[in-house]
Amino acid sequence: MAALTDLENLLNQVSEILPKSNIDLAQIPTMPYYTGVMFKVFGDKVPDAFASGGRYDKLFERFEAKKLTAVGWAVDIDAVYQAVHDNLEGGA
Repeated sequence: MAALTDLENLLNQVSEILPKSNIDLAQIPTMPYYTGVMFKVFGDKVPDAFASGGRYDKLFERFEAKKLTAVGWAVDIDAVYQAVHDNLEGGA
């Protein structure tokens, strides 16, 4: 359960600059190499998810590489910057 505690801590930190942010852990894999938990992070001032990630254990097998466990994530820095800017300015 340490991973959930880490996610909760991260969300608490993000919420300081992007109030009303939440993590959706109920994502459904859309590509065959996704495995396990997938997530997206949403904020009320961001039009779409500003971060996403999950497990990609089957990704390397698609390239005929050895079996590896993988976790990855990405952040849309432009969306976060705009949302933080809007929040600090009291704008949209």
